[in-house]
Formats: sequence, structure tokens, C-alpha cells
Amino acid sequence: MPAMGHARHAHDPPNYHCRRTPARPRPCESKSMSTHLRVNPITCEAHGLCAELLPEMITLDDWGYPIIDGNPIAPELLEHARRAAAACPTLALLIERR
Repeated sequence: MPAMGHARHAHDPPNYHCRRTPARPRPCESKSMSTHLRVNPITCEAHGLCAELLPEMITLDDWGYPIIDGNPIAPELLEHARRAAAACPTLALLIERR
């Protein structure tokens, strides 16, 4: 009997709706992920607090909006980056793994 909400078609094999999709292949184990900063330009209101807390990676443009250097966060700066992201009044500063 087909699963609820799924009609069985004449061309479907008998267990068509019970099959699982194959798992995605895992990325190469030697490839490591790095941590990066990102600013959500829609929510950022140019308070500038992030640049004060993390001047090693963030500068401000002429209007006070942050410019991120784009490099991965160095391990010794990761805790400072987390504090800067947490202190952002609009939560526009994000930490991502890529």
C-alpha cells in the first residue's frame, strides 16, 4: 500500500516510495573548514562597535559601515570575533564556517 498522500503510479517499482535517497558523498577529509566574518548589510546600522572590538579585521568606510578584510579568522582572534559578533546592537556581524 502506498504511503499516505503518495499515489502509486503504474510505472513505479513496487517499493518506490520506501526507498531512501543515497547519502551525499562526504567532502574530502583533508579539506578543512575555516571561520570567516560576514556582515549582513541589511541589518547593519553602522554603529561601528565591531571595528572597535576587532580592529585587526574590521575597518569602517566613510559612512561608518564595516569593511571586513575577508581572510579567515586567525585562531588567536576567534574569541575576540565572537565578542564583536555578540556585541553588535543589530546582530549584523556573523561568524560562518566555510
